[in-house]
Amino acid sequence: MNDQEKHIDVEISNTHTFAWDGFSLRIPSSWNLSFYHFGKNESRVEIQDDFALRLQLDWMRSERKLNDIRIRERYENICAKLEKSSNAVEKINAPAGWHASLIILPEKRSFVAALYLSPDDNFFALLRIFFEKTGKKQPLAIFKLVADTFQLHHGALIPWEVYDVRWQINRQFKLAMTDFKAGNKFFQFQWKKRRLMMWHISMARWIMEHKNYVEWAIEYLSKIRSIEGVKFIIQSGNKIACVRKKYRFPLGHFEDIVRFCYKYRAFVKHDVRSNNLLIVLYHYRKEGDITMVGGEIAEELKKTPFPS
Repeated sequence: MNDQEKHIDVEISNTHTFAWDGFSLRIPSSWNLSFYHFGKNESRVEIQDDFALRLQLDWMRSERKLNDIRIRERYENICAKLEKSSNAVEKINAPAGWHASLIILPEKRSFVAALYLSPDDNFFALLRIFFEKTGKKQPLAIFKLVADTFQLHHGALIPWEVYDVRWQINRQFKLAMTDFKAGNKFFQFQWKKRRLMMWHISMARWIMEHKNYVEWAIEYLSKIRSIEGVKFIIQSGNKIACVRKKYRFPLGHFEDIVRFCYKYRAFVKHDVRSNNLLIVLYHYRKEGDITMVGGEIAEELKKTPFPS
């Protein structure tokens, strides 16, 4: 086995799951999310390694069946345009539901262009995987890894896995905002103006050496301006209780009024194995909204003290 074959073997054996907006796939461990966009018609994620963009995935969902013929024509037109500026275009023997081609570019560069259409014709994806100065084995092996593991999740709960973050929530909650910093990954999901905020904090043991991690989480939440209408205290069992501020905000904070949401629940959880803290804050209207979140997140929220 030569060095290139060893590199290919490492990439396709050392992988992790990327799960996003109702679909999941496996990619090499060194590949991670670098960009995302949700559009009215089409959405996109981009994934890169330490050096360059490696994968783009554009997708479209519809409650009605998508036009299979038009989608294939679009894919063929893309391949035809690429063929003019490439050295060669080779069809790939792809798994069911996929149509794929290997595009050979000058200077030993290449990429895989692939189309996926779900069996019910309600989900369409256009995949591109980029390679620098490789032969054909690596593109074919990594495309096979992605295509073989690609999965649509149809249940009420859908997984989200990105970086070292992993959870499941109700598919009705749409990702509205993120902020990825070193040691702190923030996600805000929304459902009918309710907002579910989640912080994934690294280096939990270092925090716990200096302070009770629940107290630390309360101080952290108290500094966030968009949740100024509530204060956080520790109650029995080392849990976070959410208390409305009655004097400074008699009618509610701006976010409360605009969203017509006046209830909060919060918890912090220490994951010993990953050395992380997960802080979750749910801003909602009525107690039935807790169940709507679904999964372990909803169960943890139900254990928190009733908001006052």
